[in-house]
Amino acid sequence: TLSLYAAPACIVKPDIEFDVNWGIAARFNLGLAQKMKRKETLLNYRLDSLQQGYGRVKDKLDTTQKELDQAIGELDRTGGELHMTRGQLDKTMHRLMNTKKELLGTKTELTDTRRKLDSTITDLTATRGKLVQANSELVDMKRELDSTKTRLDKTRQELAVSKKSLDDRERELGAKQSELDNARNMLNTALSDAISDKERKVEEKKLAAKQEELNREKEKFNRKKEQWARLHEKQKERREKLRRDCEARRGIINEDGYCDCREHEQWNSDRSACVCVKGYRLNPATDRCEPCEIVTYNGSCTEACGSDEKKVPLTRGPHKYVCIKKCRKQNEMWSERKQRCVCKDGYYRDEKGNCVPRR
Repeated sequence: TLSLYAAPACIVKPDIEFDVNWGIAARFNLGLAQKMKRKETLLNYRLDSLQQGYGRVKDKLDTTQKELDQAIGELDRTGGELHMTRGQLDKTMHRLMNTKKELLGTKTELTDTRRKLDSTITDLTATRGKLVQANSELVDMKRELDSTKTRLDKTRQELAVSKKSLDDRERELGAKQSELDNARNMLNTALSDAISDKERKVEEKKLAAKQEELNREKEKFNRKKEQWARLHEKQKERREKLRRDCEARRGIINEDGYCDCREHEQWNSDRSACVCVKGYRLNPATDRCEPCEIVTYNGSCTEACGSDEKKVPLTRGPHKYVCIKKCRKQNEMWSERKQRCVCKDGYYRDEKGNCVPRR
């Protein structure tokens, strides 16, 4: 290795001067051959690595070529499937067009149905108004029945007072007629020899005038009696009508004369009639409300218990059995398949055995 060097210098004191020193140096490296061998070894190693890498790349390229061939086959199959799918899509499109036509027809039918429903709603509204009016009329009829009874009672009392007055007047008129008959008999028998003919005629005229007055009073009394009889007959007809109207509503006339419901029956304002109370049912044979054999847990009559209920016999009361829910915990329901109580949808059973909402 040859080296050339130069060393410039600047002297300031005592005088300012410039100086440059230069020279040549030579160096021989004894380890040159050994470095070359190491470099050759390194190059051979890198060459082997490159050859191995090339082999791996070639294998990978071969694998990639196979994968590409497979991918091309897959693409060809996918193209066939897409062609088939396109055919199916065309068929589906055709069906959708037909469905669209059917939906348009259905829409037209729904429009017609909506018009009919609107008309039906209008009719139902009118019918509801009529029912409300009928219910009001039935309530008024019930009120009229009660007021009719009040009027009948008042008229009965008035008729009773009139009958007593008529009876008293009849006895009074009978007494007056007896007095006139006695006076006439005495005039014709006991006093016939004691008085003269002139006095007898005067007394007879007086008796005749009293008799005429008494006859007019009797005639007036008979007219009042006939009027009372007509009122009494009309009163009977009104009471009979009250009884028929009451019986038409399954009622009976009680001791006070009011229209009342029978035992185990109560008045229903909506139906304006007597109906059986809860837990009782009308027996057509006896026309009476009799206790049901089976009742629900709220006391209503039923033919049989539901699938989620159990029939429990009763030891007291008029009913034989009561239906009780098998699952009585909150958010529980009976499962026919599992034959046990399970939680409703959206709930699960916690550690305490209660059905709580899912989180």
